[in-house]
Amino acid sequence: MDFDIDRFFEMERKHSLFDDLSAEGFPLWDVIRYKAVILAFYRPSLGKKMDYSFKNLCFVLPLLIKSAFSFLFNKKNNIFFSFSRYKNESGKFYDKSQQEMIEVLSKDSLIVEDIKPSLPYQNRIEFDFVRCYKLLFRRKAVLPLDFYTKVSRAFEESFGVDGFSYAELNEEYTQFLQEYRYYRFYFKWKNPKRIFYISKDIYKGRLLAAKSLGIKTYETQHGSLTRETFGFSYPDFITGKSHIIVPDYYLTMGKFWNDQLHNPTTFASVGNDYYADKMENIPEDGSILIVSSQLHVEQLASLAVELAKQYPSLTIIYKTRPSESFCHERLQQLFLPYSTIRLINNEVDIKTLLHRSTLAVMIYSTVFFEALHFGTKIAIYKACDYKHLSDYFSLPNVYLFESIRELHAIYLKEKVVSNISVYEKFDRHAFESLISRE
Repeated sequence: MDFDIDRFFEMERKHSLFDDLSAEGFPLWDVIRYKAVILAFYRPSLGKKMDYSFKNLCFVLPLLIKSAFSFLFNKKNNIFFSFSRYKNESGKFYDKSQQEMIEVLSKDSLIVEDIKPSLPYQNRIEFDFVRCYKLLFRRKAVLPLDFYTKVSRAFEESFGVDGFSYAELNEEYTQFLQEYRYYRFYFKWKNPKRIFYISKDIYKGRLLAAKSLGIKTYETQHGSLTRETFGFSYPDFITGKSHIIVPDYYLTMGKFWNDQLHNPTTFASVGNDYYADKMENIPEDGSILIVSSQLHVEQLASLAVELAKQYPSLTIIYKTRPSESFCHERLQQLFLPYSTIRLINNEVDIKTLLHRSTLAVMIYSTVFFEALHFGTKIAIYKACDYKHLSDYFSLPNVYLFESIRELHAIYLKEKVVSNISVYEKFDRHAFESLISRE
């Protein structure tokens, strides 16, 4: 059975999953909730492991040494936990969801992330040593067995599957405790007033560590934020007094996002220039843009091949995410016989491709909302978890298809003029006013 958010919320209510606490008072279900769903329904393909070749180690060791000095002596009021996966015009990596906030607070900020070997960074980065801590202190936690049995039974009754083992959920609980203990130490040493982090990963341990020390916590939007975003979306019976770990504020890229789901945090729109700005005077080139994702590579790659076979005159752009670089070689071999398919990772920005293309094709992707904002025509392939976007199927320029023939018919349709505004310009005043409330 596929994942269904309403069935999931009902499962949580029926089985009182939010009621259980560990002996230390940690909310057990909220800690493992995201991982349980991923394991049960979305086991992702394994990405490429970190390259620890001699060449890359020689490059990264100086960064680690600098980070060690920064760890010891660089103390600021603001710490940004960023994710630099986008290139600026100079070829340096940065986090486009946080960059404007970083620039506002640049004189009193520290930027922390998991530095990758051989990548040039726009900002000065301190390596997040939590990875090292986890390697050194590997003692397993013990997730209560009766709670695991309760969760497993809940999934079995509600969805017909559990999809995870005790060892897997216990590993997630162990990771949480490791992060909580490390960041408690880290924040006590650094003594910041605020932390900002993106919603890429579910770092409940880090969040709880900050909140336990009275540090203000700000989650910054990364991608879409809908009722189907199960890592952050909660059933309606959840309140601020429930056993959950949420930030003090969630900073969104526009007012559109502030009422898309239920979460007892405080939503505040601060905007984002990169996402809000529309590129003028870029003509459509007639191409079809296929927006890949790690969970849908097989389906979308096969779709690209079939489209190239049946309509060899069409130009097809197959755009992978930065996290999908591990499968590029395999995709190159698959697309090699088809000269009309162009494989792109980070070479061209998704924003530029959306403005150029006549049609954007996807199953479920956060790029849907960028396309919606830019007025690009969208075709949703009815496969896998496409229904996660069902709240938006009736919007202008949004179409569904099952066959190549239906897809081509959508390609030929006239685009409708739409004024939907998903993103807003960065509001520096709103951001500064918000963080000055403490």
